[in-house]
Amino acid sequence: MAYLSIRQLIYAVGLAIYFIVFFKNAWVGDDAYILFRSLDQLLDGHGPRWNPHERVQVFTCPLWYWLLASMGSIYRNHYLNSILLSAFCNGLILWNLQKILADARTWFVAILLLVFSQAYFDFTSSGLENPLAYCLLTFAVRFYLNREQLPASKALLYFSIACGLLIVTRHDLVLFVLPLLIHNLWRARQQSLALTPAMTALLLPIAGWSFFSLLYYGFLFPNTAYAKLGGLVPREWLLMRGITYFKTSVLRDFISIAVLPAALLTGICSRHLTLRYLALGVLLHLLYVVWIGGDFMRGRFFGWDYLLGVILLLYPVSSIEPIKWFGAINATTLFAVVAAAISWVLWEPPATTPLQWGSEPFKMGDSADGVTQERYFFYWFTGFWKYWHRDTPLLLDFGWCQDGLEQIRQDKPIAASKTVGMHGFCLGNDRILVDVLGITDPLLARMPRNPLQDNWRPGHFLRLLPAGYCTSIKTGENRIVDPATAAYYDKIRLLTQSDKLWSIDRLTTIWQMNTGAYRADLDNIRHSMTHQFSTGDGQGEQRSAQLDCPFIELPLNVIEQLKRADGQ
Repeated sequence: MAYLSIRQLIYAVGLAIYFIVFFKNAWVGDDAYILFRSLDQLLDGHGPRWNPHERVQVFTCPLWYWLLASMGSIYRNHYLNSILLSAFCNGLILWNLQKILADARTWFVAILLLVFSQAYFDFTSSGLENPLAYCLLTFAVRFYLNREQLPASKALLYFSIACGLLIVTRHDLVLFVLPLLIHNLWRARQQSLALTPAMTALLLPIAGWSFFSLLYYGFLFPNTAYAKLGGLVPREWLLMRGITYFKTSVLRDFISIAVLPAALLTGICSRHLTLRYLALGVLLHLLYVVWIGGDFMRGRFFGWDYLLGVILLLYPVSSIEPIKWFGAINATTLFAVVAAAISWVLWEPPATTPLQWGSEPFKMGDSADGVTQERYFFYWFTGFWKYWHRDTPLLLDFGWCQDGLEQIRQDKPIAASKTVGMHGFCLGNDRILVDVLGITDPLLARMPRNPLQDNWRPGHFLRLLPAGYCTSIKTGENRIVDPATAAYYDKIRLLTQSDKLWSIDRLTTIWQMNTGAYRADLDNIRHSMTHQFSTGDGQGEQRSAQLDCPFIELPLNVIEQLKRADGQ
């Protein structure tokens, strides 16, 4: 009885620590407001689009989007809904960790390691899909590592459901579970288990979403994938940026340096085959992050790896013989305490950041390598604590929201911007914002990079605007000057703007677009635009195109002035 009370006390203290840190640090970033505007369009009856005139999938996280849409249909406060849904997912994460690690002290060590990690904890909220992905990953790992706790057929089915939902949350997360899937299916065949229910649970979510995406948007993948992975820069540049992202994210988060290598070594050297496959999934994802050039949000693409690293490190402790357990748990506890202490001294881990964190002017030096700690930049304006302790509505004192309000004040039905999240959200649903980075624009996502942009962020490339593009949007007619680009835009318009989803012409174009029939045409367009711009012939057209699509952006120093004024 005494043991049970101590165990319950450990769980209670762990839960309290975790959720105090969660709500203290909860925030929402600019990219989340891209998704929020698409939610507003859906809930206003316009469909899951972003700009009013075209169907574009601007979110990479279909399951996260539809969960928020369900909540928004009851209470339309996307900010609060994202925080509450994140909190629910975090609760499930802790429940799954308790099932995976079993022992209360080992579970508490996991809590300690998590609350001191920037890579993991910065994105337990943020409005992005990370908390849902964390949750589904822990479900998948739970039914993979502890399959003996259930009948084999049930464990396989539950594992497949978790993996299927994970893939439709974010497609590239399949890398984490691919080795696990292969191993699990092989074990199922060895045991002569029925594979049909598991394969149906695995493939049905992604098959259903892919069919909808092709029919409604005209493309198989989100627009962000075409914008960020379109081969606009040489592979060696991306690899250099990927390595920079790896170094910046890990070296400024000491506990990640301590946990990730130790966890991977533990997994690779383990006598448990399951842990080797789990470590292989983490390695595949780390290689993928380097391959695509990383990201501009420090730690975001390593939070998943870190969570699985904590499991890799602690799972062997929870499953060893009782006679050796005390020595192992004491060693891992000491390891966690030392790593957390060093993180506390060197940087500001989530567990120790104050409520006024981020009130100092944003350090531009933090973004010199194109990688920033996004929570530091936005927490002062969008932190959950600020949400409950402010006199003005959320976002109104943020410069990027003021960009949208300024576009309304100037009565401009169309404008351009490089920071479209809060700008677009505050703009409302009836006006058009042209995203010159192409993240939310189906044509610009495929246009070439502006060669004059030297300090580009991973996945964020300033595009060359086709002459006449903004006039085309204003008039609803194709006014693009270059005939080849105009012909290609006709195909994009047919896919994204035609009301006849089932027309033979549109279905044929969907097939051709997604099977590469227009790839050579697009390559020629990119080469021609880049060549003309580089030789100076196309720079006049660029100035004309930009005048046709005016920028409405406050400079960063104005944002800092607003931040300091809000602090006073």
